[in-house]
Parts: sequence; structure tokens; C-alpha cells
Amino acid sequence: MSADETFTKQRSLWQPAAWRLLREGACVRFARRVVPPEVRGVRIIFPETRVAVGGRVSVTSRGLPGQPLLELLYRPETRGLALDLGMAVLEALHAADVARDPFAPFALVYRGLKGPGILLEERFSRAPLLSHSERRELRRLVRGYITHPNRCKVLVHGDLQPSHLIFDPVSATLGIIDLEALHVGKPAANFGQLFTGYHYANPALGRELYRRYRARYPGLFDRRFDDDLRAAVALRTYRHVRVARRRGNIELEEKAHRLLRGVTAGASFAEMCLAVEDE
Repeated sequence: MSADETFTKQRSLWQPAAWRLLREGACVRFARRVVPPEVRGVRIIFPETRVAVGGRVSVTSRGLPGQPLLELLYRPETRGLALDLGMAVLEALHAADVARDPFAPFALVYRGLKGPGILLEERFSRAPLLSHSERRELRRLVRGYITHPNRCKVLVHGDLQPSHLIFDPVSATLGIIDLEALHVGKPAANFGQLFTGYHYANPALGRELYRRYRARYPGLFDRRFDDDLRAAVALRTYRHVRVARRRGNIELEEKAHRLLRGVTAGASFAEMCLAVEDE
């Protein structure tokens, strides 16, 4: 990716996604103010972003130098680096100064609609993804995720995946892009979303990211956090299964479906990640 390139996202005003795009400029400015400029020897940067409104909402962002973290996950020789960078972005978002929260209304809507929306989709789907017991467990997880207060507030990306992280080894920078869903919320949201990308690349990578995160923030890990983490992963993987099925991506559908069933089967996330030998 080149810093000379620009990328534009557009949505018609009548589309719900357009209202998220409207926020992106403000989200980028807020992130620049509150996220530490450097973590683990890596500079954290955000793209120059411009929002325009006419008949459509357009967001134009300047490219960042480097390559998506996703590419590093699929090359054995760079997987160690990918783990270090994953921890760097999680620590940067965790350390952000969120004493002032300008996004509280968005966070309330984000948490209040996303989980119930997926529960309704599963309830009335002609091709449900989960068994009765798994649906019951998903309802319990979503209910707790919505109603339990944030014991620890962090800056939540909202769509944290390896393709939204751009690493440039020349300048030692890690760019974070696509911030339209940024808000203040639970650390389980960031970790759960990023974990899925590592798990899809290789389950052993996901388990190692979990171990590192647990070692870095041991005070987070109790039953409530475990449930929040399972809820975040379940919501993420449910959507991945549906999207992969529509696009005919059989490999992604199978990976996401296995993980979805795993986190709704009743076992704790710790058991899933710590009781399995690395491949």
C-alpha cells in the first residue's frame, strides 16, 4: 500500500451504514488524541480522513505505507511478528485515555442492537446455524454482554481484524484503519474480534494470542470476562458464517462455523485455548 493512494467508501443516505460513515472523521480525530503514539517500539498511526455529504456519504482516506497484518499471519516466518503486532494494537487501545466518552449513545445502540439482531436472525432463519442448546447459550451470553456494566473501559475499534491493521517495517509504524464503529466499551470486544482472524489463520496462533493477552492483563480474567469474550467471538463468527455462505467461501464458512459452535457449546474460553496442545 502506498501513502500516495486514496480510498473512498460511499453509502446512500438512506442506508443505515451511511450514518456510521458520518462518524469516521470524528472517530479518527478522537483516536489520535487518546491512543498512545508508541507501543512496544511501534508507532501507532491513523489515516488522514475526509468525510463529505451530498446525496451520498463519502469517506476518503489516504493510504498508509506497509502491508496488512493479515498477510503476515499466513507466512510462517512472520507469524511471531504478527503476534507481537497484535498485542501492540490491543495494548494501544487498552491504554487509550477514555475518561471523556463522546460516543456513549453510539456504544449503547451498538451493543443493544447487534446481539439481539443476530438472535432474531437465528430464530427466524430457514437454515439455523445452531442447535437448541447452543441458541440458548448464545442468548445467555448476549444478555450478559449487554446488561453487565463495563468494569474496565477501553477504546473499542468495532471491527478489529488483521486486514484493518497496516504494518510498515521501514518506518516501524502500525496503522489502524476503518474506524467508523469506534466507541468506548469492553476489552473483550477488541480481543474477541482480533482473535478470530488469528484463529482462522491457524488455531495455534489464536491460542498463543490468548495466552499473551491473559499474561498481560491477568486482572481481567474472571467468569464474566470469559462470557463477554465468548459473546464477542460468537457474534463475530455468526456473521462470518452467513457472509461466507452467501459468497460461496466454503473454507471460511467451515472455520467460522466450527469456532461458533465451540464458543456456544458451554465450555469456557480458557478451556478452549489452554487445554489444547498446539498444532
